[in-house]
Amino acid sequence: MKKQNNKVFAAASGIIVVAVVLITFAGSCSKSNPNAVFIGTYYGTQTISGISPSADTMVMTAGSSSSAVIILSRGGTGGPTTVNGTVAGTTLTVPSQTIIVNGGNATVNGTGALTGSTLTANWTQVQGGVTFNVSYVGTKQ
Repeated sequence: MKKQNNKVFAAASGIIVVAVVLITFAGSCSKSNPNAVFIGTYYGTQTISGISPSADTMVMTAGSSSSAVIILSRGGTGGPTTVNGTVAGTTLTVPSQTIIVNGGNATVNGTGALTGSTLTANWTQVQGGVTFNVSYVGTKQ
């Protein structure tokens, strides 16, 4: 009976060790790449204060760190632009930075959130002394 109990104990211990390793690995994967939930292509609408809404496709790729993203707006008013951001959980932050819009410099900063597959973002764009409030709502494909 003792030998059988030792075998059961050894088997149970082995299963527990494997489970702990898998749980630890799964937890570390999600923590090591917080930008992973944002990476992808979004189809939606961009609205700029004083300008009619326009269709816009945004593509987010991984940045230089696990929490960094590079956002490429491929359409919408102003044409293609690239913006750098950081993510934490389901929150996107666009720190103040200078980008090129319609051949001129613009300063942007803002925030966003990912709820399910819907990205909602709001930022301020200052160009030529004029401030524009910009919003975007898109669905991840």
